[in-house]
Amino acid sequence: MRLLYTASGADFCPVLAIAEFTPADVRTLRGMVAALAQGQSDAADLDALAPCDIRLELRVASDDQGICDTHPVFVCKLTRQSWMDVYDMLEPFLVEEPHCYQWLADFGDVSLLISRGGMW
Repeated sequence: MRLLYTASGADFCPVLAIAEFTPADVRTLRGMVAALAQGQSDAADLDALAPCDIRLELRVASDDQGICDTHPVFVCKLTRQSWMDVYDMLEPFLVEEPHCYQWLADFGDVSLLISRGGMW
């Protein structure tokens, strides 16, 4: 799994894309998101799944704020209900589909996208 940041030059920029993942990566990510949605956790860090120069922290918030741009650390703040919605949106990525993508949060400083190839 990789995190790809595109600051400008395309529609919907800036965008942080979760890309180059396996179904196993998605299962792990869904587990992290489920813990946020169900109140078992208030925060998660994708660094364990996608170690790189960019970090994405997932946090529970009282209102949906999307991603705060604090590059190279991005923080996505959503309500527990919105994390449950993200959990559901991740389900199609449990199987190999080469060209699928989904906007997980298209508001805030930076949009969040999951895309097997990093494209949208």
